[in-house]
Amino acid sequence: MARLLCGVLIVLTVNSCRADFGLNLTVPNLIGSIQSSIGAGITPLLRANSTIAVQVSNDRSGALAAVVSVTNAINAGIPAVFTNTLDAAKNSGNSPLLVFSDLFGTNNNARIKLLDAIAAAELFKNTVSPRTYQAIVGNVTVLQQQLSVLTSTFIQVGSAVDRVLFSKEQVDGANIGNYITPAMVNRLSSSLALKSASISNLGSLFSTVIRVKTTNVRYVSNFNNAANTALRVVSTQLDAFTRSLQEVAALFVGLVIAWANDIHLAYNPVTADPSYQNETFTESLLMFLNEIRHLNVSMARNLTRTMQNLDGNITNFLASQAQTTADTVYQVVLDVTKQSATTVSDLAENCSQKYIYQLLQPALQVNRLSGCLFIQSSKFVSLDHLLKPVLGRIQSDATGIRATCSSNSLACSAKYFSAYADLALQTDAQLTLTNNVIATEARAITNRIRTCVVATVADINDNAQQILTNFNGCLVTGQ
Repeated sequence: MARLLCGVLIVLTVNSCRADFGLNLTVPNLIGSIQSSIGAGITPLLRANSTIAVQVSNDRSGALAAVVSVTNAINAGIPAVFTNTLDAAKNSGNSPLLVFSDLFGTNNNARIKLLDAIAAAELFKNTVSPRTYQAIVGNVTVLQQQLSVLTSTFIQVGSAVDRVLFSKEQVDGANIGNYITPAMVNRLSSSLALKSASISNLGSLFSTVIRVKTTNVRYVSNFNNAANTALRVVSTQLDAFTRSLQEVAALFVGLVIAWANDIHLAYNPVTADPSYQNETFTESLLMFLNEIRHLNVSMARNLTRTMQNLDGNITNFLASQAQTTADTVYQVVLDVTKQSATTVSDLAENCSQKYIYQLLQPALQVNRLSGCLFIQSSKFVSLDHLLKPVLGRIQSDATGIRATCSSNSLACSAKYFSAYADLALQTDAQLTLTNNVIATEARAITNRIRTCVVATVADINDNAQQILTNFNGCLVTGQ
């Protein structure tokens, strides 16, 4: 077996010798070429990853999550390949067998981890431009391929180390290059350099992806904030609308109750007068007063239900339309941000900034719908004008009979009390008609509000679609 000479006094100097691949020999240019090839190593990728300044989960495209996944997978294996390869080139404590066993194990682990990186890289397919996607996949593939090249190079170098160990000639610094040749060193350093270059490329690609996606996340966040503010305006207006209807309903109920009480109060002298007790002709009056009580309850219930139906129909419809419209514009925002990230156009960044700004303008905000309520608010508040005159006439007719007949004579009482049966029928008919008129007007108000909402929604949607069309044109023309 050959003697391995590090210097003249090998016994005295062996611990201070640099030993390449476990040999007590220096392979020319090995350390320098490895260090130069590794360069910044994994740093460019980690530096790019550290620039993510938003919640990754807020990126609906998934690109930021893919950046993190690819970075983590590469970082889980490749740094050890760089470190262990450099250590192996200057290892003075382990045998070649241990050195190469560690190298093969490190490479195999990195190869397994890169499978995750390759899978994660596919997530970029529909989230970045085809050119960027292909570049990302290409660089990850280079890492995978160069691991195979590095493994085969280690096998080649390992065989050379075996020849050194079992050589019959003396091997020293002068002839070590005949075994571990410059071509092997170049192949080793080239493989490491390609890995380092791919990582640097990925760092640059990811920096761009992160910048674009971060901008898009902020665009979406700004829109969401504006949309939520607009929806709160609509919600506030709906609350005010509901309160107003409740106040109108309470006003109606109060009017009807006061009306019934006034009629009963007007006839207290009659119903309390003993001279009218047990007289058959008082039955029609009592029946009339009972009918007033019944109509009071019925009218109050019907008017309250009319206001509740108006409230329910408008509140549900407008809230639904507001949310749907906000979602529609939101989808346009997502379309713009997605296209700006996936297009091959170099104009994407300026175009997206221009048209996202337009999507945030008041013309695109759903709080415009609250104006439909505001316009009609005075209409239902004044519905009491339909009720007051009718109640007044009925009350006047009822109390007029009492005032006309001031005598308790049988003839007078019989004549006027007999009119209450007809008045009861007339009252029922008039209140029913009035209730129907109010209900019809409430439906008319509902229809006017719905028409306004539908028209406003259509305008907002048209504006949003026009902006999307203009954005697509901007990607071509820059305008």
